[in-house]
Amino acid sequence: MLFHFRQAIYRKWKTSGLSSKFTSSDSQKILDNLASLYWSQDKSKINDSVLQIKNQYKDFPDIISFIDYFDQFCIPKILNDQINYNIYDEKYRFNSVLETFIQKLKLI
Repeated sequence: MLFHFRQAIYRKWKTSGLSSKFTSSDSQKILDNLASLYWSQDKSKINDSVLQIKNQYKDFPDIISFIDYFDQFCIPKILNDQINYNIYDEKYRFNSVLETFIQKLKLI
């Protein structure tokens, strides 16, 4: 799921015009910092982590705006486990969540 989550973040980064304003390595670093929050073991510290990331880029209003977007739309999904779907305990495992869900429907 992290791949798809990170891809969604990257698409938003790109459509926001930020990929043309920052080098590829800078973009990669920022997106990696945000995407890594997905794996945070202590969900209570995620908001603090977002503030730390914002503080690193306080001189870049475009990045702050993007982080605000991420904070508003992605962080609640991370905190409510709406992004994290674990198929490892499933009897029938497939490459995608959709394939797994379809298999569940077939079994009903």
